[in-house]
This record gives sequence, structure tokens and C-alpha cells, in this order.
Amino acid sequence: MTKKTPFERYEEFVQKLENEGRKFPVNQHGTVNHAKIAEDSGTRRQWYTESAGKKFGTEKKTLNEIMRADIKRIGTDFVAPKDPDEELSKIADTRSREANQLRQMLEQKSKENEQLRSDNLKLREQVRILENRVSETENSAEEMLDSGRRFAL
Repeated sequence: MTKKTPFERYEEFVQKLENEGRKFPVNQHGTVNHAKIAEDSGTRRQWYTESAGKKFGTEKKTLNEIMRADIKRIGTDFVAPKDPDEELSKIADTRSREANQLRQMLEQKSKENEQLRSDNLKLREQVRILENRVSETENSAEEMLDSGRRFAL
């Protein structure tokens, strides 16, 4: 038993689809789902893009040509279109939740900002008081050195 080539596995996949009366799988956008084809046929997904221009089979057609012909012959699954109102509703709900979260964050950050401003004012006042004390102490020390007398304010 020899290992089958990716193309042979693809051909078996197509034959299996035909035998079972199934169609090529499609993704949510309605295009052929190469990842699902690769999974179902046992090939790597990248093989389809890597081999797109290579010639295969007895007719020596490129993989893209072969796949297009197979898809045209077998067809694709039908994916029901999504209800636009439902999709817009989901988007609106998501945006509303995001807006609420942002409002809460803004409110929290505003409170933090106000607290920091208040703390800043208190600290500035403390710095001013301490600077005045240092200035008074320096003046007192200077007076003591000049006059030899000590006094406290």
C-alpha cells in the first residue's frame, strides 16, 4: 500500500461527495471552504494555494481549473443569508455594552483625577508650610549667629 498524493486524496474526496450526493462545503461568506475540504480529504490547507498553478491529472489542467470544474459540476452547499436586522441588533448591543463600559471607566478615572487634584493641593500646602518653617529656622539660626542670642518663634 503506497501513500496517496494530496491530489489523489482530493480526487477521492470529490468522488465521495458525488457518491453521497453532497456538495462542496462553503464558509460563512458563501465561498468554498478550503480548510474544510483539506480536513475532509486529509490534505494540508496550504497545499491548495501552493499547488494552485501546478498541472495534475491526465488532462494536465491546473489545480484551480480542476477545482473550478468540480465545483461547477457538483455545486456548493447553500448557506442561508443572515438576517441583516439581527446582525445590526447584535452590533448595536455590542456597541452599547462597550459604551457603558467606557462610561464607567470615564466616571472612575474622573473620580481618581479629582482625588489626585485634591491630594496635590494638600501636598502643595504642606510643602509651603514646610518651606516657611525652614525659612524661619534659617533666619533664627542666622540671627543667633549674628547676635549670639537665641529665641524661638
